[in-house]
Amino acid sequence: MADLPLRALPFAFALASTTLTGCLLYHDPDDRDVVPDAATAPDASIDARPLDAPTDAPVDAGIDSPRAAPTFEILAPQDGALVTHHDLVRIDGRVTGNPIAGFDLHVDGVAAPGLLQVSGLPVGGDCFAGCDLTFHWDADAMREGTHTAQIEARDDQGAAASDSVAIRFEDAPQITFLRPSGGESRGATVTTIQAGIVDRGPGAITATLSIDGVTTPPVTFADCLAGCTLTRSWDTSTLAAGVHTLAVTASDAVGHTTTVQQQVVIADIPYITQINVNESDGFGTLEVEVHLYDAVTDVWLGCSGDDFGLANVAVGNTLYNVQAWFVDASSRPLGVDQLAGRQLRVRVTEDDFQECPARPAQDDDEIADWEPIPAASLPSLSTSHGNVLQLTTRTGRILTR
Repeated sequence: MADLPLRALPFAFALASTTLTGCLLYHDPDDRDVVPDAATAPDASIDARPLDAPTDAPVDAGIDSPRAAPTFEILAPQDGALVTHHDLVRIDGRVTGNPIAGFDLHVDGVAAPGLLQVSGLPVGGDCFAGCDLTFHWDADAMREGTHTAQIEARDDQGAAASDSVAIRFEDAPQITFLRPSGGESRGATVTTIQAGIVDRGPGAITATLSIDGVTTPPVTFADCLAGCTLTRSWDTSTLAAGVHTLAVTASDAVGHTTTVQQQVVIADIPYITQINVNESDGFGTLEVEVHLYDAVTDVWLGCSGDDFGLANVAVGNTLYNVQAWFVDASSRPLGVDQLAGRQLRVRVTEDDFQECPARPAQDDDEIADWEPIPAASLPSLSTSHGNVLQLTTRTGRILTR
């Protein structure tokens, strides 16, 4: 073994001591062995901790939130809020906890399963850091007055928190015209007027129908929470051609009143009852339109198309039974009186550009272009021409506006 320099011996001894005893000695430049001060010595407990040991650092709530009992608060609406419609009632709330397993609704202290929809709850229900949620309460069956909605948030072990809000329901009757409906045409002169009425009550509902300002006798319904139907027969045989106004008025027990109007056209209206075209675009998606022109002046008078009864005529070489009427550029039905005395040109096209009630575009494919016919023959037409193998028309008496 080679001789070591004298100055190297203390350092070598220090290393050997460290290995044998586990003590640490520090050597300063003046060759003094120094025991470190306790305040600056490494913490043996920390040094001994495995690298993968857990720490006390806060846990990311969005990644691995610890279990936390629920809390819940309704943010909106405020107590006493007024609802004046039959739509879903929106309630905004904030919930904390993990996991949030679900929500329960109680109305006036009674469980109301299936009437609450919730949006905004994350998958797994992790709301440790809080979740803002939107609830929709199906309150259509609520009577007028003040009712309390209590929403309870619960976790998967039965822990729960709740909050409640008092909401006041007060509304006028709602009215919907059922008949005559759009596009209804018929040869008979007696039709049925029907209107649906819904009201939260409580109390009787009184409803009246007026035709051109003349009111029929009132009808009283004991309860319209689930809906009532006002029905009347209407004889149009003595009415003048033109626009006529129907109005239904409904009043509840506390004086809320609603009136809804609907205009209808009364006229002898030519309409198509059958059509068959020998035409195909190769895709089976024909959009057939029938256009009327004044054969003398070549003025476009109106048309029938998808929106007026021909929507289902989509395949060639097929006989379709339809109820398709003619309208002018403003979608108003063409009456026999408007066509009287004219020579008509009937042109059948496949619409490729602007739809009826617009006149055909120059590039629309033409299926047939007829020789002039008297307007008087249109309501009883049954003929073939060109690629239109059959076109049958009749006359109706009533059509909604």
